[in-house]
Amino acid sequence: HMSNEQPSQNLGVTYRPKIFGRVLGNRSTIQALREGAASGTLGNALLFSGPAGSGKTTLSMILGRAVNCEAPRKDGSPCNKCEACLDDGGVVYNDCAANGNKDAILNLVAQQRVQALYKRRVVILDECHALSYGGTGAATTLLTAMEDPNCKTLWLLCTNLPEKLSEAMRSRCTVYALQSPP
Repeated sequence: HMSNEQPSQNLGVTYRPKIFGRVLGNRSTIQALREGAASGTLGNALLFSGPAGSGKTTLSMILGRAVNCEAPRKDGSPCNKCEACLDDGGVVYNDCAANGNKDAILNLVAQQRVQALYKRRVVILDECHALSYGGTGAATTLLTAMEDPNCKTLWLLCTNLPEKLSEAMRSRCTVYALQSPP
């Protein structure tokens, strides 16, 4: 007999922390992200690497909201109540394993030219090691966008295989190597 119930969501997603203080481990990285979000001194691209479950995507999502939050908490976390937070801070999430081709990245880059509703447009590229490479691949398109001095987009790259990214890509990012929580 078939059930009409929706399949249960992954527990890690259901209970994903929404503020920096709830993320386990990686204290020095979290402190740097808090300070960068509060001062507006984050670069154009950050690379979060580490094993599965180390907090790459979670930290990216919290940071994305914190950057555009209208009333951040004292610790730099998003308030999770203002319009920007309720709209996920205008954060765009892209799973590169499913959508890492040149056209997908061209679309994200084209969107960066549209006036953002918030201080910065934030794009999370999860599983970024799956970006297509080659002379005119997605990775080349992304590199060009990341190097734009007028870039208002904060590119947050997440991977558990940083060695699969080109040296050019890694060199343009502030790299945070995350450890699994204790």
